[in-house]
Amino acid sequence: MERLRSLREHRNLYQKDVAEALEIDRTTYAKYESGTSEPSFEILKKLAKFFEVTTDYLLEYDLVPSKKTKKQPLPLSLEEEQLVMDFREFNDKGREKILEEVYMMRVSGIYKNCDNLPGLA
Repeated sequence: MERLRSLREHRNLYQKDVAEALEIDRTTYAKYESGTSEPSFEILKKLAKFFEVTTDYLLEYDLVPSKKTKKQPLPLSLEEEQLVMDFREFNDKGREKILEEVYMMRVSGIYKNCDNLPGLA
């Protein structure tokens, strides 16, 4: 089922993420994506609900998803998670000051990560 892979990748998820949400083994889910096994009707309904599409869409009877698939935010690194936790420890005034500093750093461009910019790496 090519559409399963496409929907999963669109949300920046791993096969294990979808398998955990459906409470099935990752290898079972991988077989669904590769087409070597077909999900039961119950699993098909869970997949449709999880990805917010119709079962017809998953079975390729429908050309467009019933709802626009939402792109999930990228997972945070441990360093980013720590930064968020540290940020939450400040009071409103402290958070405001941090956001001002980050804004000024971003606008100045001095500290930008050039590895993520096209043509500058």
